[in-house]
Amino acid sequence: MRNISELISFIKSTMSMTDVYQPAVILHLLERGGTSTRAELAKTLSGYDEGVQAYYDKILMRWPKITLTKHKVVTYERKSLSFVLNFHLSDPHAVEEAKELCEQKIREWIEKKKQYRTLPRIEASVRYRILKAARGKCELCGISSKIAPIDIDHIVPKSQADKHGYVAKDNIMMPVDDERNLQALCYRCNRAKRDQDATDFRQPRSGIIRDQSVAYVAGVAHTARKLEGIELRDKLLEKLVGDHARLIDQDSEEQLDIRITDMIETLLAIAQGEGKTESELLELIKQRREELGRLDTGLYLDDNVA
Repeated sequence: MRNISELISFIKSTMSMTDVYQPAVILHLLERGGTSTRAELAKTLSGYDEGVQAYYDKILMRWPKITLTKHKVVTYERKSLSFVLNFHLSDPHAVEEAKELCEQKIREWIEKKKQYRTLPRIEASVRYRILKAARGKCELCGISSKIAPIDIDHIVPKSQADKHGYVAKDNIMMPVDDERNLQALCYRCNRAKRDQDATDFRQPRSGIIRDQSVAYVAGVAHTARKLEGIELRDKLLEKLVGDHARLIDQDSEEQLDIRITDMIETLLAIAQGEGKTESELLELIKQRREELGRLDTGLYLDDNVA
């Protein structure tokens, strides 16, 4: 076992934080004589919310476990599913100092987070529109709000906002709570994304992808910009994935003909990007039907038949 002065030195000088996980784990272990089960630690990280304890069990085994074992702060015992501090805890004054340092780190993190809460809050009407646009589902994993709670996520995180509450998205300065910077993510995906990532997971759903005059619309019409070449093709392929997901969504409230039409529009736009006109594409479809018709009519479920 190591001397607790080394733990104090680690907390003061070595420990870097992207969240409160490390000091929370260390403090929890200090308060329990240096040993705790994995389940108890997950409960501490989750704030005693049973609905998210499984998620924090995974969090615990990822960042805190990897980092703290790397620095030889803790040992994880697989047999008992327990974490053990690698320090002698016989000096009560040193233990109290280590606890206070952990609490101080947590307080500093909380204060850091508070500064972002002073920014304007998302109005209920905005939240409704974002969830409606996402059809009540997570933009990343697709889980329904009927199964898991859906958060309104800032694509460009609040942590990147300037002192006036503005962020740069798509080379445009906008308020951090602007609808163009908001997406619907479930609790798990939002926590996994954290505040270090600015990925926009929204699938473009506009049906206005017809020709080069209106190349691509994503969201609000007045913010549309023309895309060309590879960028346009990639966006169209992204949209096709979203259109397909909508088409096969058995719980969708959209009319089937609308979903089919949107997918056809996207396919036509992709073909046009490859130099095919709509009439040429229809002719190719006709030829393909004739080729298949020589074999038989109807649908084939044989994997060997295209």
